[in-house]
Amino acid sequence: MWFRDNLKIAAGLCLALFAAAPACAGEQDGDLEGIPRYPNSSLEIQESRETVNYPLISSRLKKVNNEVRADDTNWNDGYLERRLYQMPSGHSSKNVFQYLIRQLNKLDVKPIFTCDGRDCGASNLWANNIFRVAILNGYDRDQFYMLGKRTVKGAEEYYVLYTIKRGNRRVYAMVDRLLAVSQ
Repeated sequence: MWFRDNLKIAAGLCLALFAAAPACAGEQDGDLEGIPRYPNSSLEIQESRETVNYPLISSRLKKVNNEVRADDTNWNDGYLERRLYQMPSGHSSKNVFQYLIRQLNKLDVKPIFTCDGRDCGASNLWANNIFRVAILNGYDRDQFYMLGKRTVKGAEEYYVLYTIKRGNRRVYAMVDRLLAVSQ
C-alpha cells in the first residue's frame, strides 16, 4: 500500500515536471517561445527590452555619402526579444538559416523580405550599424537575412533572422522578435 501510494505521488511529480518542460521539442531555457535553437548551438546573447525606432529593413543595405541606407525601412517602437546563438563547428550559415525559417513557418510567420550573400549589402553594415552586434560581422557571401511578420490576437509581431559565417569559420544566428506598439 505504502509503495503504491508513493509510486502515484512520484508519477504525479514526473507528469508535473514534464508539463513544465518547454512546449516545443528542442526548445531550451532562453529560447524564444516556439523557436527552438539549432541543435547543439549555444546561447551567446539573450535580451528582452523596450526599444524605440527598431529598424525593420526590407531592402538591401548600402552606404551613400558615408551614411548607411536602405531603400525600404520602417521604424517601430515596441518590446524586443533578441537571441544570438553560436553554432557547432562544421555547420553552414545557410543550413542554420533554413532550419530557423522552418521554425518560423510553423508559427505562421509570413516573409516580407529575404536576401542572401552580397545581395544583402555588406555584413559589417548589418552588424555594426543595424544590429549593433559586432560579432555578426563576417563573409558577405555567407550572410542570410529575413524580415517576417505575423498577427497574434490583433497585435503585430515582427521577426528578424540573420545568420553569418565569420572569418574564423564560426557561424552565428540572431533571432529578433519585436512586438510592435500600435501607433
